[in-house]
Amino acid sequence: MGRDKALLHLEGQTLIEHVIAAVRPLAQSTFIVGDPATYTHFGLAVHPDRYPAIGPIGGLYTALSLDLGPILLLACDLPFLTPDFLHFLLRKRGPYQVVVPRTNNGLEPLCALYEPCCLATIESAIQCGQLSMRELLSQLNLHQIPTEDWQPYDERGLLFANLNTPEEYHQAANIIRGKIL
Repeated sequence: MGRDKALLHLEGQTLIEHVIAAVRPLAQSTFIVGDPATYTHFGLAVHPDRYPAIGPIGGLYTALSLDLGPILLLACDLPFLTPDFLHFLLRKRGPYQVVVPRTNNGLEPLCALYEPCCLATIESAIQCGQLSMRELLSQLNLHQIPTEDWQPYDERGLLFANLNTPEEYHQAANIIRGKIL
């Protein structure tokens, strides 16, 4: 996108505000991993990324290293998340390292619940330069939530629509405005 996606506006809110709005009803400790100067104004705790240049795996490492318990890792560009789906995801917690939805495109590692016991594996992956979140999942004990289980929370088929291109951003804006679907 050429700039910080979290701060892109989508119908009166930034992308990250859409995600924060979905998380707020969960009554969970909520924070942002990133630059405090950029994100403090959202009214949440902001923790500097301990590995700022390596992508989501660095943010996950930072979050888990705070020793706050399980981490619901959410990408900043998921504007169609809902509190109902996130409650559902949290209820799936069990004797796994990760609870992660499976879609037709594969696993959704940036909308998943990670247990603190993942930290050593994440640290090892970072040290070895293995920065792919999907590769990380292949090293962990997963509970994969099949499509038929989470689909009732996704009436429009947009739950995991993330915005990686200007075209996807414009399509999401049109959907929110009611011009599509």
